Amino acid sequence: MSVENECEDLELQVPKFSMLQEGAKVIVAGPEEGKTYSGKHGYPCKADLALDSVNPSEYEALIISQQVYLKVSSVLPTTRSSYRLIVDLLIN
Repeated sequence: MSVENECEDLELQVPKFSMLQEGAKVIVAGPEEGKTYSGKHGYPCKADLALDSVNPSEYEALIISQQVYLKVSSVLPTTRSSYRLIVDLLIN
């Protein structure tokens, strides 16, 4: 999952907690590892990893918010092997 300042809290928190409730291991990536980001309504979320250290082949799913999707939608790949492009777009 991705996080950044001013993300829509529900778009981050609801999928995150739903995945956790089902027993998934959820990793949150942000611009800086270890930094706590604040959503539009003030809910904090700490980044477990920096986006530039994400290796998409190590994960079963990539969950991105609408805010992030809008940044990358014009070049959004449809294959797992292209997820690196998404990560590169998020950090640049």
